[in-house]
Amino acid sequence: MDLKKRLLLTNLSLLVVPPVATVLLSALFLYAASLFSGGAITYTDFERALRLRYELFSAAETVWSQSPEALAREEFVQYLDARLDDLSAEILVEKGGVALYATDGLRLSDVASPDREGAQGPALSTRTVIVGGTRYVLQSQPVTFQDGTSGTVHILAAAGRGTGTAEAFLFFALAVFLLSGLATILVYSARTSRNLGAPLVRLNETVAALSEGNLEQSVVEQGDEEIRQVQRSLEKMRIRLQEAVASRQKVDESRRMLVSSISHDLKTPMTAILGYVEGLRDGVADTPEKQRRYLETVRVKAELVDRMIDDLVYFSKLELDQVPYDFETTDPSEYMAACVEENREGFGRDRMEFTLEDRLPSGVRVRIDRGRMKRVFQNLFENARKYRKGESGSIAVVLREAADRVLVEVRDEGIGIPQDSMPYIFDRFYRADGSRGTVGGSGLGLSIARQIVEDHQGRIWVRSEQDEGSTFVVALPRVTESERPPDAADREVER
Repeated sequence: MDLKKRLLLTNLSLLVVPPVATVLLSALFLYAASLFSGGAITYTDFERALRLRYELFSAAETVWSQSPEALAREEFVQYLDARLDDLSAEILVEKGGVALYATDGLRLSDVASPDREGAQGPALSTRTVIVGGTRYVLQSQPVTFQDGTSGTVHILAAAGRGTGTAEAFLFFALAVFLLSGLATILVYSARTSRNLGAPLVRLNETVAALSEGNLEQSVVEQGDEEIRQVQRSLEKMRIRLQEAVASRQKVDESRRMLVSSISHDLKTPMTAILGYVEGLRDGVADTPEKQRRYLETVRVKAELVDRMIDDLVYFSKLELDQVPYDFETTDPSEYMAACVEENREGFGRDRMEFTLEDRLPSGVRVRIDRGRMKRVFQNLFENARKYRKGESGSIAVVLREAADRVLVEVRDEGIGIPQDSMPYIFDRFYRADGSRGTVGGSGLGLSIARQIVEDHQGRIWVRSEQDEGSTFVVALPRVTESERPPDAADREVER
């Protein structure tokens, strides 16, 4: 239940429950009283009961407002008697235990009761007495005379059984109304405390825990819907903070790996470069052939160092979103044919065979940054060259269509990837195992490739079996005719 409904229900309950409970229980009281008294209680009984209470209170107020000496005068007592005549009232004034005035032979013994010594103001309490077989409502007003003597003014009003029952009913109805209202307030206060107070206390504890860095304490949903919404939002925030902390820890770990990996990978070619340079300087390479071989080795190692540094700089720019993209509508068949042809000769010197299989229908287009995407495929080609079997190998590029995507597959027949390493090969600085780690590189090639492909709204994944080769798949969104700019054909660049 939401908070608005709960508050509305509480307010309606406070308006409805007390009156309904009063009506039902009062009806039950009337029924029981009628059975007990042997007759029904009439409207006249209620009217007389109310008037009786009013007149007794008014008379008590009149007595209280008069000086004590005036109470002793017969004229004042007769005035009260005349005023209460229609109620068949009787009056008795006593001073110091002696009756100063009494109507119809009333005696002190008829009205004997504990006095209200020291009381002030009109008396409100009454009791029932029977005098001469007649039922009276007795109200006693204590007074103190000028000489310090205590006294009491007793006022008796005739009351039938129906009047007494009606008066009891009125008190009962008032008590039921007040008690039912109080019970309703207590019940809804308890429910509000359980559904609002307790969840807020729990929520405050969770927020305090989060502020202290404790991200393990999950937020339990409880309470009204508005509270649950806050709890859901806080739980999402907690999970995101956990992910951010985990990501930060992963980045920190990657940086530590970077320092270790790059230090090792840079040291190896740099040591080789220094060794061959010293050999040239010291005359170890004493023939032109040896000198050429030494210089070629230095060149290869220097290019490796340059690629590693270039990967690091490029990856840093990608992470900081500082690499601009220049997207063009491109024919993927012609683009990949140009990429393969551009690399065929260089890879051929390493005895790597290139093949291209184009299964795309004519007219298929993609939007890519040609230069950035070339780096993706260059990394995949270089990956296949580094992890080939033996001294030779092959790379097959297959283009095909799948729904609204263009798939470019780069297949090799190399050493493959262990299954336990498959989920991590696109992570930065990751290398599958020790044997692959012996091959030089920054460990950023596949991570860079994934970032570029994702920036093209595409996906990259791999299928591999150890010792059976690997197939990397790049999926790029296909450009439909409606999405293609009017002058797209003029801006398609072929390389």
